[in-house]
Amino acid sequence: MWFFNKTCTSKTCLDGKTVVITGASDGIGKETARDLYARGARVILACRNMEKANKAVEDIKSNPPSRFNKSEYKNNAGELAIYFLDLRSLKSVRDCAKNLLTNEAAIHILVNNAGVAAHPNEKTEDGNQTTLQVNHLGHFLMTLLLLPKMQKSSPNCRIVNVSSLTHFCINCGVTTPYRKANQHEYPEKLWNASCRLLHLEPEEDFTTFLETVSRQML
Repeated sequence: MWFFNKTCTSKTCLDGKTVVITGASDGIGKETARDLYARGARVILACRNMEKANKAVEDIKSNPPSRFNKSEYKNNAGELAIYFLDLRSLKSVRDCAKNLLTNEAAIHILVNNAGVAAHPNEKTEDGNQTTLQVNHLGHFLMTLLLLPKMQKSSPNCRIVNVSSLTHFCINCGVTTPYRKANQHEYPEKLWNASCRLLHLEPEEDFTTFLETVSRQML
């Protein structure tokens, strides 16, 4: 990995292993698929964009990983397959998992790689914030659905959750207009919610309310 100035030196072959990688049409997912395919695995690209996924398959077959030595992997490339998966829809997650469970004899490795960043604050058809569902909830459901088959496939099955290092680049001490606004907006929302819970008017003195409640309890 360039961030740590290190490269993967493993020469493990994955003949006979089936790997599912979400979001494998480009980026880290695609390069992971490229490497595992070269090691002999049956690699399943679970993707939303079928056109990009098909192009990724062609590229992976045509271009082996950098520093690739065929003799290390017995010159035995694996297989590539594509399944449709849109993590913005939990129905799509269930459909994809159902297809995998029906069509694949075994699943040994699941790489939860797909994700979005800096996405507009929108909700999915399931009512969840899009980033939360794509990056977390969708993958949780996929893992939950595939786990029983993975455990039957091998006692040494693997689940890999790809995360981000972006938080290392953030200066949490920076005060932005957005953050300043939140410092006022969120306490006000919390206060209004508390008032509704306690059947208070927002302008009512909370101290007086507590004194009244205390007298009633005593």
